[in-house]
Amino acid sequence: MTMLKKFSFEGVLDKQIVVFDLDGTIVFDGKTIDSDILSTLLVLDKMSHIIFASARPIRDMLPLLTDFGQNSLIGGNGSMIRHKNQITLTSYIDENVMLKVVNKIHELNLDYIIDYEWNYSAKIEDHRNPILQKLDSAKLADNVAIRTTNVSKVILFNISKELALQFSRDKDVSVLYHEDVQELVITGKGSDKYLALKQVIGDNLYYAFGNDKNDINLLQNAAKGFSVEYPFLQSENVQIITKQEVCSTIKLLIK
Repeated sequence: MTMLKKFSFEGVLDKQIVVFDLDGTIVFDGKTIDSDILSTLLVLDKMSHIIFASARPIRDMLPLLTDFGQNSLIGGNGSMIRHKNQITLTSYIDENVMLKVVNKIHELNLDYIIDYEWNYSAKIEDHRNPILQKLDSAKLADNVAIRTTNVSKVILFNISKELALQFSRDKDVSVLYHEDVQELVITGKGSDKYLALKQVIGDNLYYAFGNDKNDINLLQNAAKGFSVEYPFLQSENVQIITKQEVCSTIKLLIK
């Protein structure tokens, strides 16, 4: 279910807006923003509105963004927004869908992360799973008992393509399947980074940097989008760049 809300974004017309994904775009080790990129972002932030938009819930974005305490954040692939230091869910997963998810977790003994507004429920028995270094790394929240209401995002691990297809047929949710790691991400219907961004900035133009399928809509609708080593379909306003080119590309936006 999507909850549309218009946020006030004072001064949005006086500076350019630049949106950055985190992991794989400006964060390459799962723990910190690349040092050269960080230095450049701090300069850019003085003359632009920087917004960070990630698949991570806002709780797990914060340890990476200690230098950007006042910036607007879009988390959970657009399912939540932090604006003026207040976190709001923009969408949540239908409770009937969550009942199916929980049943499947128990039936197949799946590893999972279920995010709410702040706290989460998680079981990850595979200690090699790289998401463990991202999950509440600053110990800001609690791992609570599973509930089926006010759920912003679910990640299910070791999911076959066939099972992912079953969930994708449900029209009450948005589903993203990462086949290379057998990871299924479920968010509320209509949850999307770009749609969440529009709630913050309206129809103002923006630049965007991303690196994955969850950034496609965000990049395609930007005045100029920069795809970091992601094989983007032909698009006049999206340029594919390498990780090594991210910093120099950001510098082009410093005016």
